[in-house]
Amino acid sequence: FLLGKENEALFVNCISGEEDPDRIRYLVSKYNLEAPVGIGLIITDKDDGIIFTTMGQENMNIHRVNFNMASVDNSKRRNGTLYTTVYYFSGDTSEYVLVRSLYDNDQYLGSVSAYLKGKEWEKNFSKYQYDTIITDAKSNIIYCSNDWFASSDNINKYKEKNAGYRWIGGIRYMTGEREINDPGIYI
Repeated sequence: FLLGKENEALFVNCISGEEDPDRIRYLVSKYNLEAPVGIGLIITDKDDGIIFTTMGQENMNIHRVNFNMASVDNSKRRNGTLYTTVYYFSGDTSEYVLVRSLYDNDQYLGSVSAYLKGKEWEKNFSKYQYDTIITDAKSNIIYCSNDWFASSDNINKYKEKNAGYRWIGGIRYMTGEREINDPGIYI
């Protein structure tokens, strides 16, 4: 979604004011209907000011705005490749964040950030009869079906990364992990 040339042109045109933001809103809505996990989108200009978002005012708190600014800053060092991180604010959900800085030759134009909706992972894993946790390479929790897996001192970190039997919350679990096609993401 973020790397497609057609979408990139729409993002750049939105930043320059040549594209109606409603077209981007439609694009995100269409994507969310077809994707297993929906996204919220934030587009920033060359001064890192937010010029477009699909998230409501209640989701655009000062924490998210500052987090997005820091993520955009980190993305600028990636030369057009995706920067990924995990956004965590409240106690019940995290969001996997992908940020792409946009350039015309070497001139920075702005960026686009996609926030994968943390709660939507639940509908994908609810059909299985086991608990699931998704983390990044730094053990930041992207999705967790059971709060007992989270560390007690830092609620958004996975306690154990090694596979095997262990007792968690008074229940014996057989744990295992595997890296998925997206390097640095573990289930």
